[in-house]
Amino acid sequence: MISERELNEAIREYEQQPMNAQRVAKLVDLYSLREHLYSGSPATVSVRTQTEEQKTKTEGGTEFLQMADGKDINKILIIIDNLMQTIKVLHPRMYDRVLDLISDL
Repeated sequence: MISERELNEAIREYEQQPMNAQRVAKLVDLYSLREHLYSGSPATVSVRTQTEEQKTKTEGGTEFLQMADGKDINKILIIIDNLMQTIKVLHPRMYDRVLDLISDL
């Protein structure tokens, strides 16, 4: 089985290469694999500890908010974290802007 260290090294290598559709797809696969195999990493554990048993309560009309309503916030944050890692690679300015918006909350 691939170690977490080897997996992180592979991710770093792909992140440093010029992006194309194949590399992005590979990165998404690697992020998902890391999450699946090593979901007990410190960052994930801290999110789970802070949000244990919390369900979302949304009132928005978007498809995303309707889908998220009543779901486990921890699981939603893990999905969004994976999405943000992909955005960081594909659209670094968008990634920075989202972090700025969160920071201003």
